[in-house]
Amino acid sequence: MKDEHLSRQSGTGFALIASAILALLSLSVPRAAAQNPELQQRVAEVKQAAAQNKQALAHYSWRQPETIAIKDNFKDTKLYQVHVGPDGKP
Repeated sequence: MKDEHLSRQSGTGFALIASAILALLSLSVPRAAAQNPELQQRVAEVKQAAAQNKQALAHYSWRQPETIAIKDNFKDTKLYQVHVGPDGKP
C-alpha cells in the first residue's frame, strides 16, 4: 500500500524476480518430483522456505521513486514509502 500518493506503477523488481523463479520451479519440478522421493522432499522444503520468505517480506517497507519525463525533460519526481498490504500487494 502506498502511503502518500496512488500510482498505477506496481510491484518491485524483487517481487517480479521471485515470482518468476517460483513459476519456473512449479513448471519444471513436479514431473521429476513424482519419480524421486528425495527430490519431492526438497521441493516441499523449497515451497516452505518461499512461504516463510513471503511472510517475512510483509514486515518490510521500502522507498520507491517515480519520475515522469517527456522527451528527456523531467516533469515530476515522487518518492513513495511502500509496504505489503493485507492483500499481498504493494
